Amino acid sequence: MGNRHQRSLLATLTLRTIRRTWPILLLILATTAPVIAARLATVIQNSSHRQVTDAFLPLPPAEDGSIVVTLSGDRPISLATPDPDFVRVDDHTFTTRFPWNWTGPRTVTFVDDLAEETTVMVTPTLARPFTPLDHDIPVLHITCDSTSLWDPETGIYTTGNYTNFEQRGGAWEREARFEYFLPGVGRVIDEPIGLRIHGGFSRNYYQKGLRYYFDDYGTGDFLDYPLFDTGPTRFERLIVRTSRFDDSCINANFADGLFGDLGHLVSRYRFVAVYLNREYWGAYSLRERLDDEFFETTWGLDFGGLNLIKDGETKEGDATGWWDFLANFGAVADPEDDQWFATVRQNMDLASYIDWQIINLYCVSGDNGFAWNLALFQSGDRPWRFVMWDEDLLLRSADLNANTFRFLTARNETEWNRYRAPADTRSWNAADQQWLTMFRT
Repeated sequence: MGNRHQRSLLATLTLRTIRRTWPILLLILATTAPVIAARLATVIQNSSHRQVTDAFLPLPPAEDGSIVVTLSGDRPISLATPDPDFVRVDDHTFTTRFPWNWTGPRTVTFVDDLAEETTVMVTPTLARPFTPLDHDIPVLHITCDSTSLWDPETGIYTTGNYTNFEQRGGAWEREARFEYFLPGVGRVIDEPIGLRIHGGFSRNYYQKGLRYYFDDYGTGDFLDYPLFDTGPTRFERLIVRTSRFDDSCINANFADGLFGDLGHLVSRYRFVAVYLNREYWGAYSLRERLDDEFFETTWGLDFGGLNLIKDGETKEGDATGWWDFLANFGAVADPEDDQWFATVRQNMDLASYIDWQIINLYCVSGDNGFAWNLALFQSGDRPWRFVMWDEDLLLRSADLNANTFRFLTARNETEWNRYRAPADTRSWNAADQQWLTMFRT
């Protein structure tokens, strides 16, 4: 660093590693050379927590001079206390030991007291200010106490002490506020909510899905606002959903739109820009959550009891009737038998099944294992109806020439593997065969 007595301007990069992954990087600018330590700066506690697995710990007091640093962009940076001994950069030329085009290290390795190493990649990051009216699409802003997100014991977004973002149920619901802004209009919704992490495997992604509960908060049990262009306006629960691939959120919504245009029930959606505690969190798809409240409160389809299967599991009611039907009538499929066909129509809504199958055939679904990534519901004694849901792996370029018809009529594992689309993740198993043989003669 040169002579210890030479006054210079130091930039000190301090890395703190928290228990697991995703360490925190704090860029601390310090002045005065005699004290070479990160204690020369004080960091405002509400600075950016994006992709951070723990809350900031208090830093020691600054020495000699102090610079207050904020990463959230919501207030100006406080200037250092003037000192006559400070060296003015415009009055001095310091000899550099780096080439003129030096760009700095791209990785940093930190060794803590336990001799555990953590290496992080250094990349430029742009912090977008909270400007909800600068977007061309609606803006959804969620605010809550930072400990509800990042505390290692109770935060729902962080890895924390229990792989927190994987936890489910009411114990992992946090009070928050839901604000909704329309372009050129401003804020049209401001409601208290319960906030949870949403999703299955996607809970592991940096940009996680979020779920909003309007029941048990505020003055009513539901939100009443026309979030979507058509249809009912009452909602007890909503979600914002991201995707495992950059284009999948478009593909899945495209397929859902086709299914809805054919006259079937579907979770409506619209794209929104999401902010979390005034920090831009990315583009999401705002959707209705496919659960009992979706069918009962929003659509009023509870005719003597609701039975719901989602991702192969019974979510509401009793699904025994569906599984018995699938096992018994799939094994003796004979569409030319009028009695068999009448029994099928009595148990299953054929229009929703056929249109659901056509979309999956045309779009070459590589992620729908029939027993999962699908919802079926039954109201009272009415037939079971198919609902498009969670189909991210559609319209993949690798599957352009896939023979989907031949694949779905495979009679053994050899044919299954031969005709399976390149992007298809399914394997030959009894669960899928049960669905595929439904109408096989």
